[in-house]
Amino acid sequence: MVCPISETHRPPRKFPIPIFALIIGIDEYQNINTLSGACRDADAIYACLTTRLLVPHENIVNLRNVSATRSRIIKEISSLASNESIMRDDAIIIYFAGHGGRAGVPKEWEGYVAAQSQIEIICPVDIFEVDGKGVATPGIPDRLLNQLLHELSYTKSNNIVSPHSQTGDKIDLLTDSHS
Repeated sequence: MVCPISETHRPPRKFPIPIFALIIGIDEYQNINTLSGACRDADAIYACLTTRLLVPHENIVNLRNVSATRSRIIKEISSLASNESIMRDDAIIIYFAGHGGRAGVPKEWEGYVAAQSQIEIICPVDIFEVDGKGVATPGIPDRLLNQLLHELSYTKSNNIVSPHSQTGDKIDLLTDSHS
């Protein structure tokens, strides 16, 4: 994949501080509609970081399709906070391209107030996968992502960028409709 930024804009240059990134792209969902551009978008971000900003490959974790499970995404975000190579105030990019959605507030979040009684989620590749106990894998809720990012900002840096690519339908888990 080639960085979509034209080579005529500027020559590649090393960013003044180290950059670390987690780049997630999911096209091939197991239990919901597949997408066709999420991995391409994630690959373009990777290409820009490595070819335009000269970020070392070892500073980037790439999760695509089957590797982008709920547990792995959470683990990789958490591991940024404990990564000894990341120094205070280094730049951290977390990029997600895939389905997002809404869900009802979980019962165990008693007292939590959300707009229209819904929370926002990102959909890992294994969303709705049923385990041996008959429990379906949920999405990753905004509240958990906020907690993980708060911990990351406290331990490493407030210099966190978390853009996302909305390449597909937004899944409404309350009504099972797409918008």
